[in-house]
Amino acid sequence: MYRDPETLKSDIWSRRGDPGTCPLDSKLYGGCPSWGGYASYTEYEIGAGRIAEATHCILGSLGKIVTVTKRPDTDLDSIGGKGLERGHISEEWHIIQDALEEYSRQLYVEQLLRYRDVKPQFRSQIRESNETSIEHMKAVSPILRRLAEELKQDLNHCTDIPPVLVEVADACYDLLIALTVAVEASVQDWPSFGMENAYRDPALRRAASRLRRRILDLYPDADLDPVT
Repeated sequence: MYRDPETLKSDIWSRRGDPGTCPLDSKLYGGCPSWGGYASYTEYEIGAGRIAEATHCILGSLGKIVTVTKRPDTDLDSIGGKGLERGHISEEWHIIQDALEEYSRQLYVEQLLRYRDVKPQFRSQIRESNETSIEHMKAVSPILRRLAEELKQDLNHCTDIPPVLVEVADACYDLLIALTVAVEASVQDWPSFGMENAYRDPALRRAASRLRRRILDLYPDADLDPVT
């Protein structure tokens, strides 16, 4: 069974740090947990975890850049010219883009309902696994969303951080917020056959496209596939 709500919150908020401080300067991975707290109970939930993990890694790279920019005789232009963290951030973007495309396929929604079509002796086991994943997504999403909202507000304290880095971080938090809203909404009516696919959600895909634009502001020559 998934972790109880209090344990979930403790785990998800474990990197939160002190409010009122810049999350790029004082919090590991921008204050966000690995996989966003999502798990691998179902393929559908893995999609959310992959997007959250890639966003978490981009925030970690931004933190590394911030650390370097605070060294003497270093500025953002020289970092951009050297492409510091460009490869890693580009790679993580492609994970986000690929996850949105892959998990927008309806088969992942159908898998959550497939227990009705399997042999009777397996039906109960598959339904229980799916139900665990659904309840876990319902529990994780609002906790992660609240964390991302607070960390986004904390960007107001990044007064000595290059604005282009703050803009990328802001887009990361917005993507996490949109992800949690879409995932939570999509599973509310499970096991209804009218269940929506979170990864097709227009607001989620717009948030991802905005993150891509902000990364291109930082690395104009980066090769980043768009969300289609």
